[in-house]
Amino acid sequence: MSQKEIDIVDFYIRIASFVKRRFLLIVVISLLGVGLGGLRFYTSPPKYKVIMIASSQVIDKQYVYQLASPIKMYIEQREYENLSNYIGCDVETLSAITKFELDSTLLHSVKFSMNFSDSEKISDFRNSIIQFYKNQKFINSYYEREKTALNDFVKVIDDEIAKINAFQDKILNDDQLKSGINVYTAMSG
Repeated sequence: MSQKEIDIVDFYIRIASFVKRRFLLIVVISLLGVGLGGLRFYTSPPKYKVIMIASSQVIDKQYVYQLASPIKMYIEQREYENLSNYIGCDVETLSAITKFELDSTLLHSVKFSMNFSDSEKISDFRNSIIQFYKNQKFINSYYEREKTALNDFVKVIDDEIAKINAFQDKILNDDQLKSGINVYTAMSG
């Protein structure tokens, strides 16, 4: 086994001679690649990138993410009929979605990144997603429980404020009777 060593100058000479012999082929392949890339760029259907952020003050973002996971699966598998039944959107709108990604790295929300092939379908899909989350029974019942609890808490605070105002009026009336000075207070609320 003999070891052939090649000198760097000889190496460059061989590369230059290869390029000289194949120059026309290299130019044709390069032009063909640029031409096909340009053709694809100018003739491909338009893509509309849409980002939606779903967040809730009531429920955890993990629940929002779990509800959106089947949407991603149905779009990847192109099962538009099942997705239509799941979120209540028409199949034509759903077939305009070419890409769908979920991102749960945001603090209290989930980010939906989508590509649409038809800009007119974006608002239909957005409205369907909003209605989908609004129609979730768990979210609605949890929201109503939280609303009731907060309203009860507000009533307790209002009662405490009324008691404090009554106590303040009693103190001021006692002081006015003792000193003969009239003090008028006004509270807004």
